[in-house]
Amino acid sequence: MSRRKDLDALPLNTEARRQCEKLPAECLAYVETLDEGNRIVLIRRGQQGYICTRYDHPGLSPITVQSIVREVNQKLGVSPSQCKAMLVGSMYGWDNPDADAAQHQQLDGEAILAAMPITGRAH
Repeated sequence: MSRRKDLDALPLNTEARRQCEKLPAECLAYVETLDEGNRIVLIRRGQQGYICTRYDHPGLSPITVQSIVREVNQKLGVSPSQCKAMLVGSMYGWDNPDADAAQHQQLDGEAILAAMPITGRAH
């Protein structure tokens, strides 16, 4: 699927569409939650909320979970700054200034992806 085609079907304003065009189609993200087993989520560019995955399970440490997210995203070609921007966009709107990966480029050099603390699910 082309970068544009998946976005054309979504009701995005001009700013949201501009920011989404610079992001990958999807990524995994780590969310801080009390519900262990649901800390690894799938985010699809331009879509509100996220989808819980089965990559996590109770008993895994947060460091291990973050490592899983980082390794899968690296294989997908997703940088930590893109991941953070997609997490913000999925939760607070794709036209939010922090949904721009350029706002998070300092993360690209970090060893462990910083988690955005949330309580509960955004979906």
